[in-house]
Formats: sequence, structure tokens, C-alpha cells
Amino acid sequence: MKLKYEMNIVDIGGDVMALPIGSKDDFHGLLRLNSSAAEIVKLLETEMTEDELVSALEKKYDATPEQLRDSARKVIGILRENKLLCE
Repeated sequence: MKLKYEMNIVDIGGDVMALPIGSKDDFHGLLRLNSSAAEIVKLLETEMTEDELVSALEKKYDATPEQLRDSARKVIGILRENKLLCE
């Protein structure tokens, strides 16, 4: 899976926002992200499986693989709901 659109991720006064670039029909708006969700979105700029995503997160965060997988699945769910993933 990977992002359907390039995402412009910016920090606005401590709030991390993601704006899909080129999303004409599927999504109109911003996604408000925490730091780990922003990292997941950045990682999904390239094609990867859920296992590869969790492995990449393990290198950056001090959490169990189960916690990281749960976080990744939540973000992936939001991206799917908003039609922002290619699978």
C-alpha cells in the first residue's frame, strides 16, 4: 500500500497538518496528525506492507510491535476512509 497523493505535511503552531496534493475528487481538506501519525504518512509515500511499516516504526519509536501495529492500523483506517491509499 502507499499514498494515492503526495502529502504536504506542515507544522502550524504545534499542530501537524497533512494536505493531499492533487486530490481533486476524493478528498477535500486537511488531516490533523500527531507526530507518529505524521511519520506513518511519510513512510507511506513509498509502497510498503503493514509489516514493513511496523518494522520502520520500530527503528524510530520505543514501543512494542503490537502498539506500533495498532497505531499504524488506526492511521491506515483513516487514510482508507478518506480514499487516500492505493492498495
